Amino acid sequence: MNIEYLGMITDSSLLFKYVKQSAFFVFPTRKEGMSMQLLEVASLATPVVSSDIEANTDIFSRDEMLFFRSGDAGDLAEKLRFALDNPQVMKENAERAFRALFQNYVWNRIAEQYQTIYQKTLEESNGF
Repeated sequence: MNIEYLGMITDSSLLFKYVKQSAFFVFPTRKEGMSMQLLEVASLATPVVSSDIEANTDIFSRDEMLFFRSGDAGDLAEKLRFALDNPQVMKENAERAFRALFQNYVWNRIAEQYQTIYQKTLEESNGF
């Protein structure tokens, strides 16, 4: 495995270039609200190995990302080996994550979901 530590990259276009060229992206976070970084990586159709915290598994399924048990270095190592040995599976997962992202998490879709919630709330409040 060839790993290059680049330090902090503040230029987003350069960062996205590196992520897009990567065999896969490792996202070992232990706590997130809704990770914009995870969504951004999915938008590049780059395969992801991610911690299995609820915030991540609420967004993507196991058919879209390879999850490891958060805080379990042994499981992470197993998943990294799997990712290295199965690039086609990882690519297929990334393609599914990319499609899911654009079906569920684009601003127009989010706005439609909010509109539905607001409309339902207004309709329910008229009954009082």
